[in-house]
Amino acid sequence: MNPRMPPITGAGRGARTRPWQQSIDFRLQIFMLEVSSSCQSGTRVQSQQQISPRTPIGATLQAGGATFKVWAPAAKAVYLHGVFGQDEYDQLTDDRLLQKDERGYWTGFQEGAEDGDHYRFWVEGEGSSGYKRDACARELDPDGFPNCFSIPTRILSRPTFPT
Repeated sequence: MNPRMPPITGAGRGARTRPWQQSIDFRLQIFMLEVSSSCQSGTRVQSQQQISPRTPIGATLQAGGATFKVWAPAAKAVYLHGVFGQDEYDQLTDDRLLQKDERGYWTGFQEGAEDGDHYRFWVEGEGSSGYKRDACARELDPDGFPNCFSIPTRILSRPTFPT
């Protein structure tokens, strides 16, 4: 256990925790240790701000940017490329590298990402490397299909119909 990180505890004095709560607390501690150790390792990965074990797969717009999560368990590296605001990112640099967890999900937070920006993943695998679109994207730019850009969009509320 990391001596600088206090243990996650229950809701207060005498609080009883259920087994599933202990499991969640333990997973959260492991996740925080992984984030802490990757930040100390010298490799600068994509920000893990607003990333949690509950982060949905795909691109999810948040206040100030977007979270990105993709499942690629056999990949050696996954980079986030795209145009966010007025800035274009297309280099295989450590600051574009997503962070991999023990289940094979790669995650990152892109500050300044907005509705309508274009992104895609550069995946380095055992036998090949190249661009991949987000399989969970809510919208795609058809140019360059099948390795086209994905577009993060806000989820609009579902229409209601009179009964």
